[in-house]
This record gives sequence, structure tokens and C-alpha cells, in this order.
Amino acid sequence: MNKTEEDLTREGLLNSKQNEATAIILRQNNAFLLFGVQESLNVSQNWIVVQKANKIVKTACPNLDPMLQNSMVRMFRFLYAYFKDGRHAPKEFLETDIRLTRIKDTLEKCSKDAKKIEFKYGPPGACEKNKTIVEATIIGKTLAATGDDMRLPEKEAYSKELHDVVIEAVWKMISFVHYFCAEYFADAPFDYSALTQMYTGFLGEDIVYRWYF
Repeated sequence: MNKTEEDLTREGLLNSKQNEATAIILRQNNAFLLFGVQESLNVSQNWIVVQKANKIVKTACPNLDPMLQNSMVRMFRFLYAYFKDGRHAPKEFLETDIRLTRIKDTLEKCSKDAKKIEFKYGPPGACEKNKTIVEATIIGKTLAATGDDMRLPEKEAYSKELHDVVIEAVWKMISFVHYFCAEYFADAPFDYSALTQMYTGFLGEDIVYRWYF
């Protein structure tokens, strides 16, 4: 289908805004890494659930580079703050103080109980680039082993040609915690539903557009 002049104009404005966002988050992140400059950002009271998720993933998956992971979360925060006041600002899901406190406490318990996932790589003797995960265990329980298909479904797999790396990294982190901590919300399904809405509330139209930019 041919794009109209209006479509092309709108696309050009969106792309220009995304390019401006890229320049801003890189400048802010470099200022933090090089000079310790911390921007005072008005993000959301719900940001605490992203911070909790970051903490849980670091415990369960210590093989991830913590500095890189922190940079991904920090840049996502810059993105969220940049788009928050825009025309397509994420719709903030505000919870009552009581429920938000319960959710924070539940995530904190999940964090304290979290155990490291152990990965074994193989096959033996293979060069580093040909090694794949052959087993994943946690406190002695096998999560997956050789013969299991441990690859993400194609629609879930990251593609540098298709996805924004910052948003993809944070979304994978949130998705992991959403399932990893599910059992802790077994007796509080409405809190679990609220947590889901909090996480998806960070994905406004501009952020989703950038995700597949």
C-alpha cells in the first residue's frame, strides 16, 4: 500500500523525535558514566517495580554484565522520562499506597529468596563460538537440559535489525521477573494483575514505535 503525504510527514516527525531521544539518552548516560551526573527525573512512583526486577535478575543471572544491565535500565528510564510529557505518553497505572507497598514487599521477598541459575555449556571440546547451553539448573532442579529446545521462539528472539536494544533488554528483564516471581503472588492475584499493568504502563506509543523502529 502506497503511503500518503500525510503518512510520510507523520513518519518523518516520529523519526525525528526518536533521533532526538537517542541523542539525549546517550548524552545523559555518558554524563553519568564519565562524571557521575545524575539527572533529576520525574518518572513514576511505579519505577520501583523496575528497580526490583533489575535486582532480581542480577541475583538469578549473575553471568550478565551488571554495568551493561544498569546502563540499559538507566537509558530506558531516560527514554520513559523523555516521552512521559509527550503526546503519546505512557498511561500511568497508579495503585493505592497499600497495594503498591504489598507488591514491593512481595518482589523484595522474591529477591531475597532468589537463587543463581547455573548454566553448563557444551559440547566438550567445542570452540567458544560453537558452545551452547546444554543444561540450566537452580538449587539442584533441572530447568532445561540437552535435547530440550532452549531457543526463544522466533517472535520472541532479539534481532538487532528489528528491535531497539534498550527497550528489548528491559522488556526481557521484566518478562523474566514476571514469571520468576509468579509463585509469590499465588495468594494475591489482583496484586499480580496490578504488577502486570504497572510494567506495561511504561510502554507508551512512542516507546513501542521505537522498539520496532
